[in-house]
Amino acid sequence: VREWHQRLEPLSLFYIDGASAIDSEDDRWEMVALLEIDSKGVPTTVGYLTMYKFFGWPDSTRLRISQVLVLPPFQKKGHGTRLIEAVYKLAVDTQCMDVTIEDPTENIQRLRDQIELKLGLQCAPLVNAVLRQVTETASKTCEVPGDLEIEAKKVMKGLVMPAGLQQICREKCKITKGQVLKCWEALVFMAGKMHGYDKSAIKADAFKRLVFRRLKSAQKSVQSRAEGKTVLDTER
Repeated sequence: VREWHQRLEPLSLFYIDGASAIDSEDDRWEMVALLEIDSKGVPTTVGYLTMYKFFGWPDSTRLRISQVLVLPPFQKKGHGTRLIEAVYKLAVDTQCMDVTIEDPTENIQRLRDQIELKLGLQCAPLVNAVLRQVTETASKTCEVPGDLEIEAKKVMKGLVMPAGLQQICREKCKITKGQVLKCWEALVFMAGKMHGYDKSAIKADAFKRLVFRRLKSAQKSVQSRAEGKTVLDTER
């Protein structure tokens, strides 16, 4: 496998922006390859991805997808999705903590969101919680004229993900906690349309506030990690 990867790796330098070689001597690197077998049984490499196994506190392993490459003749056929889905299946089979992606491009992030949404739809606790809260919120919302902002905030509180559900989804689907929130919002949007959320100014505003709440929290997290960091001049 190591020799196989060494032959494929130069292609990533041509097709992946910012690609760099990995340490092939580090046993924590893994490769997932996708092959096409013709009628004569001859295999052709369609694409591959690399992933790194690193420690997950307190006694688990996390899988980080590093580079994903589908060769040009096979692109736009769903092969990238198949490669990434294989990693999530591996994470479930080997009981890893979750799956992350290193600096995903917009296209890879879009694939990730789609794959994780499909996984979320298969997670009964997540789907049941969404349907329950959307239904309850829809039945309690009063559409009488009033302060839109106040009413929307009340509705938004009823759409917040229940405590503990993030960890359940992480254990069942191997989705990171931050990504679980995105799945929750997508499912709330889907269920909300069935209950006429798109036709209600209050409910529509409540959903926007729910999304903004996550984005604001993520931005604060990035800023807090950056605080206190300094650049040292090593030339001195």
